[in-house]
Amino acid sequence: MGKALRILIVEDSDMDARLLLRTLRAGGIDPVYERVDTAEAMQAALDTKPWDIVLSDYSMPQFDALAALELAHRKDSDLPFIIISGTVGEDIAVAAMRAGASDYFMKGHLLRLIPVIERELREAAERRAHRQAEGLLQDIIENNPISIQIVDNEGFTLKTNPAHTALFGSAPPVDFSIFADLKRKIPGFAEILQRAKNGEAVSFPDIQYNVHDSLPEMPDRPVWVHVTIFQL
Repeated sequence: MGKALRILIVEDSDMDARLLLRTLRAGGIDPVYERVDTAEAMQAALDTKPWDIVLSDYSMPQFDALAALELAHRKDSDLPFIIISGTVGEDIAVAAMRAGASDYFMKGHLLRLIPVIERELREAAERRAHRQAEGLLQDIIENNPISIQIVDNEGFTLKTNPAHTALFGSAPPVDFSIFADLKRKIPGFAEILQRAKNGEAVSFPDIQYNVHDSLPEMPDRPVWVHVTIFQL
């Protein structure tokens, strides 16, 4: 028994679908599949079942791969989509790739299909994991009771969380560099910053800081802060 994969096959030819399934099984894949050849049938399949990958013919009497690709990525932007066709030319294939298709093959020339499927499944899993990590990080930043300020390499603010705004009364303007300000106020800050840029999580002693001293438009609010700087 091969590796089970949930495969949505967009194909109007039953014979071509059978040949494709034979290729998959010969390559060690045990396909759990459904074959569709209209937009309505594909939409129903996408709405009712989870799929690992879509394998689509390019041109069908009532449907085509570009319309199928749009439906697939509207449902799941990370869902791998491979075109397998007997008629697609190179210019059309390039257009399909630009539209978001993962790869394309000519029917009868499927020697690379199995490794390409494995590659696309791997990359889709990595994209989903990356998106989940970004979402988790966003939640941590937004809901953290500790003031968080995300800046670029020069200290210009990219994002602050609600706790930061509550502490200082307002987010700093985008043209204000916190690094430049701290270099003026803290002896040895340049060395601290360089250590942070080299990968360390660096803290320095508690200081009383009032951003109003450098930015009169900011609230006059001196606060004691303990600062830790690290690369994100």
